[in-house]
Amino acid sequence: AGTAGVLEDYGFVNKKDILQPKSDWMESQKALYRDLLKNSSYDVLIVPFQVQGYAIDRVGRSLMTRYLSYVIENSTDLKIPDPTLSARALGENQRTFDEEEIYRLANELKVRTIVRGFVGHNLDEKMVLTLLVQIKEGTNTFSAKTPMSRLEWRDISFSDENLPEEAFKNLLAEIMPKLPFGENK
Repeated sequence: AGTAGVLEDYGFVNKKDILQPKSDWMESQKALYRDLLKNSSYDVLIVPFQVQGYAIDRVGRSLMTRYLSYVIENSTDLKIPDPTLSARALGENQRTFDEEEIYRLANELKVRTIVRGFVGHNLDEKMVLTLLVQIKEGTNTFSAKTPMSRLEWRDISFSDENLPEEAFKNLLAEIMPKLPFGENK
């Protein structure tokens, strides 16, 4: 198991075999989007959904991130950075994101809450969804020591007719009451 008990990315078990050298261009792009995001204020950072187990494709994970962001923004008074800009600030083509980079972005944006989604399956048309939620106390900064709550859903059915992102969208009514946001609108 990886971060807070989240399943490893089965597609890349031997990560040391696929590590790529850092790209100066990619690092400059990430910095550009971090700077762009810093021009506004936000309450919550929704980290683009990451892979656990066998991957749900990037488009599906992106849609899940957008659905969650949309529902939170439209049911509360909380401000969330655009999911595309957040993805680009973290390195949009990644299957998983570096935890320190997530904390860096959250601290730069001065958000109070981080929500990290992990989604995958075990080749059985049953999805596993894990949400890790961290809330910053006082003037502290985010780090691996920031308390974290873990929410998990297992055996979420999907198929060619009920794609993973649609199964996730149908689960949002169950997810939202478990998140620490309430409904303000």
